[in-house]
Amino acid sequence: MRRKGSLPESYFTRQIDATEEKAPLISQYVDQDETCKEAFRLFLELYARCARNFAPGYPRAGGIYLAGGILARNLSHIQTEVFRQHFEENDRHRDILQAIPIWVITNYDVSLFGAAFAATLPA
Repeated sequence: MRRKGSLPESYFTRQIDATEEKAPLISQYVDQDETCKEAFRLFLELYARCARNFAPGYPRAGGIYLAGGILARNLSHIQTEVFRQHFEENDRHRDILQAIPIWVITNYDVSLFGAAFAATLPA
């Protein structure tokens, strides 16, 4: 987007361009910079669409569970109607998708709990 000229370079984008780890800075500046806001909007839209593709296969799990540092650091943005709207954007399955709760995992130890549980299963 910015490289196509539709969004201007800024102090924030120059800082992001100069680092290897861009995602944390985009998250940090999402409320201060238009490019970061647009990048995060696209991230939310694509993440919601991906979650939607998995949703109908997991009704017994009690919802869709999303994990990751970007999500956990940006709960206020995930909990907006934008994410939910893109998640439910499917004419054929809209009723099913509207009934599925979406949870964001904020406990980083959850992967360790899963590994410990898997270790207790018979071989």
